[in-house]
Amino acid sequence: MADSPTDSAPAPIELRDVQIRHPDIVGTWRVNGVNWRIEQGDYWAVGGLHWSGKTNLLLTVAGVNPRIRGDLRLFGGELGGMDAEEALRERLRIGLVFGGDGRLLPDLTVAENIALPLRYLRGVDDKEMETRVRRVMDELGLLETASQPAGSVDLARRRRTALARAVILEPEVLLFDQPLGGLDPRQRDWWRDLIDEFHAGHALLDARPATIVVATEDLRPWRDRADRFALLDEGRLHVVGDREAMMRFDHTLARELHL
Repeated sequence: MADSPTDSAPAPIELRDVQIRHPDIVGTWRVNGVNWRIEQGDYWAVGGLHWSGKTNLLLTVAGVNPRIRGDLRLFGGELGGMDAEEALRERLRIGLVFGGDGRLLPDLTVAENIALPLRYLRGVDDKEMETRVRRVMDELGLLETASQPAGSVDLARRRRTALARAVILEPEVLLFDQPLGGLDPRQRDWWRDLIDEFHAGHALLDARPATIVVATEDLRPWRDRADRFALLDEGRLHVVGDREAMMRFDHTLARELHL
């Protein structure tokens, strides 16, 4: 999706020559020279092998993981040039859904985990917070586990709790890290269908179509759903393009990820 040269909105996310650091080893990098523009309404599938840096890439895109070098622009503004309040406001327009156990706080209840982002906002009283959290839990099938510690519920519900926490602020961009990993076929279908709904415009996002980025080790579930593709291999992000371009892309990794 190309911007109009005149009055269109800026791309929600743009990376210019970004070098992504390893989060645990100071001074080392995982992905180098990333140039990637994510347009409003895009639906990206980013394929990469285990430990290729997919999570680090999403953390950087979300403005959480500091860069070694390069520019990260969120909704037209360079993140490094923003003050703390402005940077937080722009970052909260992006929802990140972690894979694995969802990086929840295990001793907090499911409801308390979901409510955490609302505490960044001024003027959200306890009654409004309870109403909003309950609505999200109801929509995502979590009401029965609301008062349970997040660490005590099964993987499927932990993953849904992570999703609820990511959408509670009605973000414009949703980033998914391995959303299908470890789930059974029924749960996998639920996730794929729901992500499609978010892209089209879901009630939880006030029916606004969301920009979607999915990081995955298997491109098969996404090749008929995503409309943009990229591959992460040996420290480099290959921004391939649409489905037709992806099918023509002659790269060993594309075959290894079952495209």
